[in-house]
Amino acid sequence: MIQTLKRFLLTEKTPSIQIMAYIFSGLTVATVQFTTFVIGMKLTVGQYLHASTLAFFVAILTSFTLQRYVTFAKNSKRRLHTHYSILLFVINSGFSLVLNFIIMYTGVTLLSLNSFATQLLSMVILAMYNFAAYRFIFK
Repeated sequence: MIQTLKRFLLTEKTPSIQIMAYIFSGLTVATVQFTTFVIGMKLTVGQYLHASTLAFFVAILTSFTLQRYVTFAKNSKRRLHTHYSILLFVINSGFSLVLNFIIMYTGVTLLSLNSFATQLLSMVILAMYNFAAYRFIFK
């Protein structure tokens, strides 16, 4: 399974600097998302789905900025492409939000897992999926 993920995510066209930039951007977004989730849990008195959704939207804004202007900046210079990439990014983010909701609901409600651990698991799964999606969106 790891080899399949490697082949899917990494090709000879994936420069190592882009992977490092994605990891840096991803760690930044993960920090923002998890911090917002923790704050959201306090503000919503433990309503994990509300906190997770709030954190997800804050992370989307942070992620688009970093992915567009740091990780994939070399790939997306044209103005028309920017509008197209925003549209695709929003559509992908909606799909990712649904996946995040499913993972959180399944982990916390159905499997009785810790909400913080489930949020971290969701972030890891979505990071792998989004790397592949962003390579297409920002090409």
